[in-house]
Amino acid sequence: MTEKHKNKSITILATLVVLIIIISIVLFVFQASKVKKQECDSYSVEECSGSCVVCPPCAACSSISCRSEEFCKDIGFNRTWYEDIKERLDK
Repeated sequence: MTEKHKNKSITILATLVVLIIIISIVLFVFQASKVKKQECDSYSVEECSGSCVVCPPCAACSSISCRSEEFCKDIGFNRTWYEDIKERLDK
């Protein structure tokens, strides 16, 4: 095997290793967010974990549930939305 072929093989191997690492990271992050979503969905509104947020399940819905912060943010509700609503209702 010539030096040129060795270098080409090393480059291909290094590229494959980098691709495997990137795919592994993406899968890990996806799985972690999926677990987080399922974890938050298992709480009632009254017992919603501090790492989760209370918001409607959709922008036009009138019900509320415990969801991941990312879910609520994606449909337009920030972390303090529920607390702000409760304060206004208590006045």
